[in-house]
Amino acid sequence: MPTLPLQIIQVVADLAIFFFIGYYFLKLRAKEAELDKREGKVDADYHQIVDTALAKERKILEDATAEADQIIAGARHVSQSAKDEVSRALQLMVVDIQKEAMDTAKNFTSNYQLTLKQLSAQSTTDFQEIVKGLKNDLQIQIQQFHQNLLPVLEKQLEDYRTARLAQTEKMVTSIVQKAAPEILNRSLSLEDHRSLVLESLEKAKKAGAFD
Repeated sequence: MPTLPLQIIQVVADLAIFFFIGYYFLKLRAKEAELDKREGKVDADYHQIVDTALAKERKILEDATAEADQIIAGARHVSQSAKDEVSRALQLMVVDIQKEAMDTAKNFTSNYQLTLKQLSAQSTTDFQEIVKGLKNDLQIQIQQFHQNLLPVLEKQLEDYRTARLAQTEKMVTSIVQKAAPEILNRSLSLEDHRSLVLESLEKAKKAGAFD
């Protein structure tokens, strides 16, 4: 059968891996205590990296929230109730971004703790290389998170904000246009004019225009 050589190679490879792991386990078991001492420093370095990454995430989120608030505050032609709806939606998206950042940090922590358990079966020389590789991998993952995930989330946030503001402006314009004939056909005081516009906005809200 043509697959038989491949099966034999697979079995031989599995046996080689098994014996290799067993060899290292028996040889390096005595160095477990020394590795445990080194884990403390690695753990501190890791948490410092994670804390720094989370601090940067919080700064980005705070800047995005502040910018969104400034944009919303500048849209004076949009009714206050509509701006509140947009602000709440943006806040929910910010919370989702923060949750995803925390979940990413938790995944880093879980992977790191699993790696620490595996380090007890490694030699002192290999330990240094593994720690170095772990730091590099962690930096790469954090960099990829910044380069790939955050721009997408920020783009989604910006697209949503733009769409909601455009929708709100369109609805307010439509409401004003519908109320204009009634306003023009009636001699209204300033208070009556304001009440009529607010009444139109309330009807649109009940109809689900701002959902």
